[in-house]
Amino acid sequence: MTTYYAKPGGAGAGTGADFDNAWGESELADAMVSGGSLNLAAGDTVNLLTGTYAMAASINANNAGSSGSPIRYRGLANESGDPCTWANRPVLAFAAGTYCYLSNFNHLQDIGFTFNHSVGLRVYGGSHLLNCSAVQAHATGGAINFGTSYNSLHNCIAQAVGGPAFAGDTAYNMLNRCTAVGGSIGYSITARSIWLANCLAYGATTGVAASGSAECFAVSGCTIDDCTTGVAIGAEPCAAVNNCIISNCTNGLTASADNGIVADWNNVYGCDTDVSGFTHGDNLFDVDPLFYDAGGRDYRIGNRDLVGADGVTPLGACSLFGGGGSIV
Repeated sequence: MTTYYAKPGGAGAGTGADFDNAWGESELADAMVSGGSLNLAAGDTVNLLTGTYAMAASINANNAGSSGSPIRYRGLANESGDPCTWANRPVLAFAAGTYCYLSNFNHLQDIGFTFNHSVGLRVYGGSHLLNCSAVQAHATGGAINFGTSYNSLHNCIAQAVGGPAFAGDTAYNMLNRCTAVGGSIGYSITARSIWLANCLAYGATTGVAASGSAECFAVSGCTIDDCTTGVAIGAEPCAAVNNCIISNCTNGLTASADNGIVADWNNVYGCDTDVSGFTHGDNLFDVDPLFYDAGGRDYRIGNRDLVGADGVTPLGACSLFGGGGSIV
């Protein structure tokens, strides 16, 4: 279990032993790929100093950790080891036409990515992303995609132009306190047992879209604003949408068939059509949540009157996001 260090452009002998001899972009890319001269192993950690890393080629990071010993990549604000803020995270800027695949049991914290490719960042089983972001400039590409199951994303941001911000096309993945910005779909769910909890989506054609094999998925405590359609459910069984705020959309909650959909305690406000294609539960609100500044993408709410008879409140992601805005 070895700790390595990287900084934009590298330093010294480039051994990665410390910041005075930090890896640059080429060494970092080599270390992430199996068969390279700088192979990372299960339990290793790479500390990335703040700055922009110009990644010239695609990375298929097929060096895998294990459930008890993941490979960790951690952004640092300075050489003293202080944690990053959103403003000073290291950013891996991939050249146009290149992408990044992360193998099993890779854990990333406080790292940003930029892409102009149809894939973007693809995450494989047992991986965990905390405080990470991905910006996708490709006309149809997704920003963050799931390649296999059992991944978790916490407090991550994905921004897309024409494709989905987050693409959940494999089963058993969880997103918590994430933000989807723009794109054709904020959260695209095409596999079973995907869970969105306390997430935010805005500025997309569809905030959450479920289709294909997306049965038994759950959307809970989420805020969806300024989309053409808030949540669109196909014919998949066992969908659950509860305790959410869906606001300022043309269509709030829609379904192509009522196949056991459970939706209750939602606040659908400022939409032309609140619910269509299925029967919502008894507790459907239509009350202004009084966002602090929706135009500035601050979705904390000021209306504390959204309380049902039994005390349940559809707060969405109200207190979790302040000044999210664009990350370009």
